[in-house]
Amino acid sequence: MMEPMGFGTIKVEDVNAGAAGGAGAAGAGSLDNGSKNNLLEEDEPSISRLPEMICGTVQRHCAVKPTALYIRKKVFTRIFSTVHSDIFSRETNQCLYKCVYQVGALRDKKVIMDMETGLPVLNFKTKTFRLSNEFSFRLGGNSLYKFGRCCILQTMSTTQLSVSFEDALTMEHRCIVLQGKHWGRTFRVYWGDPNNDGIVIARAYPPSRLTPRFLVDDYYVDIRQGVDIGLILGLLFTADDYYSIMS
Repeated sequence: MMEPMGFGTIKVEDVNAGAAGGAGAAGAGSLDNGSKNNLLEEDEPSISRLPEMICGTVQRHCAVKPTALYIRKKVFTRIFSTVHSDIFSRETNQCLYKCVYQVGALRDKKVIMDMETGLPVLNFKTKTFRLSNEFSFRLGGNSLYKFGRCCILQTMSTTQLSVSFEDALTMEHRCIVLQGKHWGRTFRVYWGDPNNDGIVIARAYPPSRLTPRFLVDDYYVDIRQGVDIGLILGLLFTADDYYSIMS
């Protein structure tokens, strides 16, 4: 088992760095930012049905234990900053990841940055004029290597995003699904079919259940051990772009 790494303060200087650096660091360690209050620990028996790791990016981003994060969205980010959100450990209060903007003419590209290495984890583009319900996750900060395809399905009551990808460790085909009610504020990510014994591998919910949804800018995220944190963050920010699930 990989040893968890500490988290120093590293300046993010190059959003467009390639994925090679991140892949090279895959064997160097992994994240250690779990929480004893993680809600996912309530459902331990189902863990035996999961793969040891679910990895879409590189191994260093797979949680070594149940992980509790806090997403803090920036206000007026397009005017004053390229940072969309900061992602903190709820256990150590350290900033582990950032979601940053790269603005284009017809598309806004968002990049998930790893603050430990200063390298990009993945990127995705959202279209101002959406003509398709599908888009791609790409490794690192460039747009050369596509590792995941996301399909968006919206019904009268439900928001659902499914991501199909090839596991970076086993090369097996994987699929995870984000699902939530339009009027709800809690969203779950499932391994398998949410409507047929799917297993919850991550949850996103507001710190206070009493706050009106239109006032919520911050979210808690719980992630199971062995699940790719970068992939889950990419999925949540994509859903937020399309349906404003975190606002």
